[in-house]
Amino acid sequence: SPSTPHHNSILMLTPDQTVNLALNAFQESPSRNVNEFLAHYFSERSETPFFLSVNYAEDTFLVDCSPCRNGTIKELNRYLETFLSQQLADSISVPEIRLPGNVQFGSSRYLVSNVLKPFSSVICLSQLTFNKVHMALLEQSFSELTRKDFKDSLDKRVSLHPHKQGRAAIRFGVGRATRKTLVYSLQDLREQISGSTLDILLDEQGEWFMKVDFEKIPDLEDLFAFTVHIKSSTDKKASVWKAHLAPNSYGKLVYGSIEQLVDPDTDEEEFVDYRAEYKLPKVMERSGPEIDMTPPPTAQIHKSSGESVVDMYCGDGPKVNIAQAMFAREGRFTCYFTLTNCTFHNTSDEIIAILKTTMEYQDTTGKWQPLENVRIGEQYQSGWNTQFNWQEGGTNFNMLESSTTTLGIIGAVDVEGEPGSDNNARTRIPKSFPQPLKLRVTIHDKDSKTKSLIVEKSNPPKDVPTKQYLESNWKAKICDFVFCDDAEKDERLYFATYLSGRAAVLRISGTYYTWDSNYIKSLEYAAKDAKTTEQVQENLSTSNGSDTRQITLLFDAANEYRLYGLRVTLTTATSTITQEIPIPQANPEDYLMELRTDNKDIHSGKPITVFFDLKTDVHSSDKIVIGEEATKENTGEYLDKAYVFNEKKVQAGEVHVTPPVLEKGRKYVAKY
Repeated sequence: SPSTPHHNSILMLTPDQTVNLALNAFQESPSRNVNEFLAHYFSERSETPFFLSVNYAEDTFLVDCSPCRNGTIKELNRYLETFLSQQLADSISVPEIRLPGNVQFGSSRYLVSNVLKPFSSVICLSQLTFNKVHMALLEQSFSELTRKDFKDSLDKRVSLHPHKQGRAAIRFGVGRATRKTLVYSLQDLREQISGSTLDILLDEQGEWFMKVDFEKIPDLEDLFAFTVHIKSSTDKKASVWKAHLAPNSYGKLVYGSIEQLVDPDTDEEEFVDYRAEYKLPKVMERSGPEIDMTPPPTAQIHKSSGESVVDMYCGDGPKVNIAQAMFAREGRFTCYFTLTNCTFHNTSDEIIAILKTTMEYQDTTGKWQPLENVRIGEQYQSGWNTQFNWQEGGTNFNMLESSTTTLGIIGAVDVEGEPGSDNNARTRIPKSFPQPLKLRVTIHDKDSKTKSLIVEKSNPPKDVPTKQYLESNWKAKICDFVFCDDAEKDERLYFATYLSGRAAVLRISGTYYTWDSNYIKSLEYAAKDAKTTEQVQENLSTSNGSDTRQITLLFDAANEYRLYGLRVTLTTATSTITQEIPIPQANPEDYLMELRTDNKDIHSGKPITVFFDLKTDVHSSDKIVIGEEATKENTGEYLDKAYVFNEKKVQAGEVHVTPPVLEKGRKYVAKY
């Protein structure tokens, strides 16, 4: 005979009223053995009833199989299949009947009366099969109630679904897997005992559980409620929701409303300012130079000088392009200087032949050094780009009398060191050259006369990320900014933190990570489990040549392994810094907003429009909750209403919403 199942796991899906009565009575006395109870209950009947206890997973059906008592096992199988299909779904296939212990019958032609005794137990359907069948019959969930579990990373969830057959379904899930599905018809709920537990799912260690209780709303016919309790392994207490459901005009069960009765996340602890508590930020080590941000001298405009009748000038000013080679060879790279707009004017009344054009640069000692591979060329347009048709075989050209021509001139020089690491850096004057850079173009005419023009070029302001620049670019207030410079390459590594709503954002030289409270809790739980106060965050720590960064998480073991800060170590070819900074925090006081209204007549029963000022931007995932101001008489219970903004982001400033009914004589606050 089957062992007595706990009444929480019995599904009342029997069609026979007598069996329903038996089940109701059995639930009131769950300690009694099923066989003994049924034998006693039906002892006065002339014919002994024939019940089967049908088990799958942790659930039990008591099925009246009296019509099959004199049939074959095959007929019993068909009877069970029909019964379960009617009760659960359209297309359930019942496997061959097996005895407890998974012992299979030898032949389906055996008579039931010769094989099974009344109140026997059979195995006919697995929970996995049941879940697969119902997946196609469940409509989109009305609500999915979830709690994060930071111990096993498997969220615990209970989802409430309408059913295509008009029933109500409840699914228990762990991670992505569905562990159990319950389906109820209207008749099932009418016969269910109010205040009973429909089902409970818990782990062997008792660290997490999911439970659904049933309730009939008093004085209201066919109005029911499911109360869902979920506690994850890392929750201190369970979250509790209540969902109401009732049949519509077609008799189909539909969910009406859901409210959260207990939310552990709103039990805010006293705010601790990590910046003050741990005396952060704190520089542990700093060495090496920073980038020299002093702007270079302004480039001057010069006039051409010399004896030649051909004059030279550069219009509104010289335009000099710098192009460093992408790679170095044997510690040297080539740098090209291009003067794009040199205009030549023949001031005489005869043709002048220019035999040679040279180009030089001035080094740090003031000496002029020749550029190699000097060429001249005419400018032309190729789509959006300006190109030059460089002349091969020399730098000579002829000028007609009183004529003007504009040419580009290019020269190259080999430079010791490494070129810039990106396109912007490779368009700057190398650091080994003085600034402003001075280039001298000289023409030699047929009369052995020369004319020279000096042009100057300064690098534009260094494109180095600063705290002020990033705040303007990100539209955010940076909490902490740590940087380390490569003074040779004029490049900067940085690490910045700020808040987005209540989530911490960590940005590392362009890449960013968002850590919400759930993710931070998962890190704290992992540290507590490993009993470590420091943990290198691998996904934030990288190495690229001489540039390295290492981010170490700092936990306070004395305070439940609270994640309070980060140790940031940045290293370049010339510098290094190690600094400890606090994790960005959202102070609850920063999210309290004073409500005001222009409505003079505030009375119960009439919604009003409330205005309040936001101190921070609101994102679509954030909530504004309207509630009563806390007083000695009123503990400040927040009203069960939250406003979620549809816009992706609402800028800080005045915002107005229509809250639930506010009553005259009470004070209210808005909480974000």
